[in-house]
Amino acid sequence: MTARRALSWFDVMFTALIGCVWIASGIDKTIYFGDFMNVVAAHGVIRLGAGAIAFIPGAEVVVGLGVLALTHGGARLMILVASASLLLLFSVYLYMIPKGTISSVGCGCAMSTLSALDRVAWWPWVRNATLGVCHLWLIVGLARGGGRTSDRLTSSVL
Repeated sequence: MTARRALSWFDVMFTALIGCVWIASGIDKTIYFGDFMNVVAAHGVIRLGAGAIAFIPGAEVVVGLGVLALTHGGARLMILVASASLLLLFSVYLYMIPKGTISSVGCGCAMSTLSALDRVAWWPWVRNATLGVCHLWLIVGLARGGGRTSDRLTSSVL
């Protein structure tokens, strides 16, 4: 059995960023669930009841905790792929929101903490692209064989 190598600084930073964003977003949506429901309704993209929409904040918290808790191996790769898939799903949802709606009601990503920033039409795209790059860094590194992502990516370039 081979020893596990410590995660690099980038791996730790990106993992913490991804996990904490999911957890904070899920908790925030839970606390301000009524506001979250109103924003989703105002988007006019999906027609779901409160029970189905309640799944979203819970899934975000579970994925965030999984990203933070699973540090090695196949389980880590699976949770990162799940996290990236959820991010992609939310990006597709953002794309489907009618033009101008985000500026008037926000994207619904953070109901309390970033609501003013969430109303800037380009912000959700910048945030999702940044998180997407973090996901790619971690997933590609894991897919190349475990250990420190930065070591594998650097050695494959050199």
